[in-house]
Amino acid sequence: MSFKSLVRSQKMSGYRLSKESGIPQTTVTDLLSRKASLLKCNAETLYKLSKVFGVSMEELLESEIKKKSKADSFEDFRKEECRHLKTKGDVPYLIELLESGRIQKLYKAHDYPTCYYLVAMADYLSSLHNVPLCKDYHDIRTKKLLMPLFPGNPGTLDEKKKSLLMGKALPEFAHFNLFETDVRKI
Repeated sequence: MSFKSLVRSQKMSGYRLSKESGIPQTTVTDLLSRKASLLKCNAETLYKLSKVFGVSMEELLESEIKKKSKADSFEDFRKEECRHLKTKGDVPYLIELLESGRIQKLYKAHDYPTCYYLVAMADYLSSLHNVPLCKDYHDIRTKKLLMPLFPGNPGTLDEKKKSLLMGKALPEFAHFNLFETDVRKI
């Protein structure tokens, strides 16, 4: 269960959590707004939170660790795709991608961030080289991620940087709520 869900399940306000745990309200507010991560908290803060919720420190961190692992996995995928594009070249990469069936497999496996990234990549390269869009992905193009996904380490981005990235994002990626600014820069 995420930290925010844990707080909600206890019907606890940030103010009350601060008072019961002895943690500054600004820290609690930053954790709830995801400005700060539990993974970056010191042991004392984690201990105090775990005592208030009646869970172990490991249980408190479990959801955050899973999220980070998933984000790292997507970032590794993204970097590998960009390297592959650089090595193969635009058109050979595009042909290989469209012939591979990877997009459909990822969609069927419900790996939407990865699937949408590849459709966006195919659309971006098609647009760049005046190649018609592949019609096989029309239904996928009607969808997008519920939460925005930024390249790199999104946990370190403040709202101003996120807004800047959104403005610079390649339209084919932004369409899916993926804010990729440059597929050639890894």
